[in-house]
Amino acid sequence: MKSLDPIQMKARIEKAYAASGNSLHWRFLASPCHVLKGADVALIDLNPGGGSIPEDHPDFCMPSGSAYELESWDGGKRRKIPYPPGESPLQIQMRTLFLRLCVKAEDVLAGHLVPFRSPSWKELKGHEEALRFGRQLWREVFDVVRPSLVVVMGLNDAGPIIESLLGAGSTERVPIGWGAIAGRKSSFAGGRLVVLPHLSRFKVVTKEKCQPALQELFGRRYDPSLSLQKKAG
Repeated sequence: MKSLDPIQMKARIEKAYAASGNSLHWRFLASPCHVLKGADVALIDLNPGGGSIPEDHPDFCMPSGSAYELESWDGGKRRKIPYPPGESPLQIQMRTLFLRLCVKAEDVLAGHLVPFRSPSWKELKGHEEALRFGRQLWREVFDVVRPSLVVVMGLNDAGPIIESLLGAGSTERVPIGWGAIAGRKSSFAGGRLVVLPHLSRFKVVTKEKCQPALQELFGRRYDPSLSLQKKAG
């Protein structure tokens, strides 16, 4: 039975990062390492963003819990102080999505296609080599961890790469209720792939008008009646 060695994987990422010429360190998973043994749901985006290295954010995996719930994230240019843990706009989108998919955030295989951090994708050095490394890394992950649902943030970057990597079949576009933006759904061996716009910009999960589209994309496992407010209450 195949397995993944976190120590070896971390060493490989460190080596690739050192050779990449980038300088803002790296991050692979927003989840604990146990998801590398098995996870029903995966969430992948292109690469970690930011213009500094957060000292309290682990690089390979979380010791426990989910970064989407437990970490305090920078507020960016519009907000001078960090958000409370789990309360940044993107964290709220992700926490709501996981709740409506009836999965604990810490049990989601949540990670970055390319682990190297940069303020923007354009500012990352060595795009082609970074993507080549990321594809190989995730090919090995998906060879062991076989989620039945893979969610990708990034219609034009991470989405097509993961669609190709998983050998997804014919793709159906679903207008998402946000102008001309459409999500995509397709099937791969053993599961469903859903590609969304990046939720840091398009906050579709908490928009009422987007719920029919999300139900169509995710199917019966998505329950729009669940909310963080109701859970807290």
